[in-house]
Amino acid sequence: MKKRFFLYRKMQYEWHKLDLACKSVILIGIFLLTQLICAVFIPVLSSQPTINAIFQTSLSSIFGYILGMNIPNASKSSAEKICPCEEKDSPHHLLKGTNIHIFFTAGVCLVCLITLTIYTVIGEEVYNDGIVQIGHLVSTTIGFLISSSSKSP
Repeated sequence: MKKRFFLYRKMQYEWHKLDLACKSVILIGIFLLTQLICAVFIPVLSSQPTINAIFQTSLSSIFGYILGMNIPNASKSSAEKICPCEEKDSPHHLLKGTNIHIFFTAGVCLVCLITLTIYTVIGEEVYNDGIVQIGHLVSTTIGFLISSSSKSP
């Protein structure tokens, strides 16, 4: 029974270890992804191109940050990965939340793939810029997951 909830407890532990800024970025990313998916299927939400452009660029920035936050400094071992913008003595380790990072990325990829599948089944004219953005998210998340799996032992 303990092994069954091991992953949940580990994710919960990692979530509590993340700082407030990282938690906020993840939650805002989820909101923006939800808004993008709604804009694809609800024409009223895609009627404001300026607002949608702001949402899309914000979403791209957030996913760029989330997918890039485990990039190690080339001179450090995998246990000592630190943010390149921080000083060498900083205790800010990027490996905090690694499982959350991977599950979040996999979840985003699955949601985007389900959205694209529904779009294919419906076959109606929808918000094409949103579909392109979702396609880019699928490609980016799959690339990240492939690179993460090649690094695992």
